[in-house]
Amino acid sequence: MAYNFDEIIHRRGTTCVKWDEGIIDLGEEFLPMWVADMDFPCPVEVHKAIKKRAEHPIFGYTYANEEVYRLIIDRLKNKYGWHVEKDWIVFLPGVVDGIATSINSFTKENEGIIIQQPVYHPFALVPEAYHRKVLVNNLKESECGYDMDLEDIKNIIKRENPKMLILCNPHNPLGKVWSKSELEKLGEICIENNILVVSDEIHSDIIYKGFKHTPFASISKEFEANSITLMAPSKTFNVAGLSQAFAVIPNKELRDSFVRARIGYNWGNVFGITSLEACYKYGDKYIEELLCYLEKNIDFVEKYLKEKLPIVKMKRPEGTYLLWLDMRDLNMPQEELDRFLKEKVKVKFNSGNIFGKLGEGFQRMNIACPRSYIEECMQRLEKAINSL
Repeated sequence: MAYNFDEIIHRRGTTCVKWDEGIIDLGEEFLPMWVADMDFPCPVEVHKAIKKRAEHPIFGYTYANEEVYRLIIDRLKNKYGWHVEKDWIVFLPGVVDGIATSINSFTKENEGIIIQQPVYHPFALVPEAYHRKVLVNNLKESECGYDMDLEDIKNIIKRENPKMLILCNPHNPLGKVWSKSELEKLGEICIENNILVVSDEIHSDIIYKGFKHTPFASISKEFEANSITLMAPSKTFNVAGLSQAFAVIPNKELRDSFVRARIGYNWGNVFGITSLEACYKYGDKYIEELLCYLEKNIDFVEKYLKEKLPIVKMKRPEGTYLLWLDMRDLNMPQEELDRFLKEKVKVKFNSGNIFGKLGEGFQRMNIACPRSYIEECMQRLEKAINSL
């Protein structure tokens, strides 16, 4: 393998959110496994491209050249069979920024926006900040994982007349990769009721064997015209700090409104564009090796829990590098569970309740790190739980 993902690269003291923010005073032994970035270096070619660009001493305003557009277009065509045109692509500093722009462009105060909880918490926080009505469509838990409750969506529509649905595809924190059939059923409901779909597809490269990512907009021309797709290289290649994402908006009327709403706002930065180009030009081998390593990390956690910690349960993710750990059998209120993990286990996950009420008793664990971290985490968790 070209990449050694077992290598320990110390991040503490680098103004790193994951390792420093709010936890730097908790001691060297404290293990952060929360924020969704990786403890792996970005691809070598990306690092080289950034260093080469940094050699030029002027960092003025920048733009995406024809090569960057071509790389995005070819990538979406080759990976998903989705034929995208250059004019459809709008650059952004981040996916959440794209969600905020969509909300401001296509909804008004007090209008309803559907989200499917438990889900990435900005899906609720951003609409609330703009005084929109958050309409929660809870996902249905089953033995196999989670499913969409389409009947509940229909009931929400009858009651509330929502204007938008924010889709998480693949789903964070559940690791669910929505099938084409599931997306078709959802999309038809939205078409019939004039509900715009904003699809966060930032995790679309992290898909495991036996599963396939389907961009929502790629399913039909009708879905294309009724959607905004948000993507970025940040999760896949660990370049989130370079703030570069893009929206794909085939509908010209929607795209023009979206662009008008962004006048005066940042579209990205010189190193972000440089990294995006290098990621999509050279990153395929990196993804291939990364997925193999992540699957082995998942294998390790799954086996450890079954053999040594059956009180903690996990449904194997189909995509993303996030595990949704079910700790409800510990019978701890969420605050007590969070405190137990912080003080006794000395590890930080993302508390499940930030993803919605259905997250109570859960924790989100990031396994995009050297296996030695995961081994240490599991051992600490076992020791602490057994001491209860």
